[in-house]
Amino acid sequence: MSSEGSREIDVARRCVDAAKALKAAVSMMMHSADEMAKEAKAMPDRARKMDKAAQKEKAKAKSLLKKESEEELKAAALKMIHSADEEMKGAKAMAARAKAMAMGAKKKKTRAQSLLKDAENELKVAENFLADALKRDGRVRP
Repeated sequence: MSSEGSREIDVARRCVDAAKALKAAVSMMMHSADEMAKEAKAMPDRARKMDKAAQKEKAKAKSLLKKESEEELKAAALKMIHSADEEMKGAKAMAARAKAMAMGAKKKKTRAQSLLKDAENELKVAENFLADALKRDGRVRP
């Protein structure tokens, strides 16, 4: 067993460890993209519910506005209408964010899949490098 062989084996083992760490990190990135896609998928439903509730609230406020003659109640009804309009704008913005988020998740997942393939290839190369180093040094692969 030569000193050069031990050093080569040590380097090869570190390469294998680094490749495994890279693969694990990319797998986490893939999981993150999946979670992001799930969240984006759920957002439009929440936005629709939010919009529907705001529309009901606005309808109630308009009805109240028509029925009431007292100025304070009319002012409160107008505030309710304005609040419902703001809520509907928020729902539309949420739906737009969901769409953008879904597109981002898709891009992230595609990139992660590509990186995962690269990481798996790097791991194979590192494992082959380690196996060759062990063979040259006359050892059996651990």
